[in-house]
Amino acid sequence: MSPSIVQASNAHLEEMDEHPRGAGRALAAVLQGRTIGICGYFQMHGQLVFYARISPELRAWPKTILRGAKRALAQALRIRAPIVAYADPAVPSSRRTLEHLGFRHLEGETYWRTTWQ
Repeated sequence: MSPSIVQASNAHLEEMDEHPRGAGRALAAVLQGRTIGICGYFQMHGQLVFYARISPELRAWPKTILRGAKRALAQALRIRAPIVAYADPAVPSSRRTLEHLGFRHLEGETYWRTTWQ
């Protein structure tokens, strides 16, 4: 059975030890009642910050990761604000995933996306 993607609650965020620094939304990947991934955004200084926390267990389902990221990005794009994301240097595929989602590399680990592309 593959993970299901649901709107994240505070319990999902706490289970993944994720604490967004502003108002936003997130989706959770849930497998057999356990949260194994979070992807979402929060507002900070007039822009959105796109983030994800993926457990090693969730990495077995790359299509679920991408589907969740696309759904979370679709929610963020409705706000019509610039979006920043940071690639994780410990996860080589994070850069490729951000680029696949339409983010452009700025410098270092920082990626940027406008909502009016």
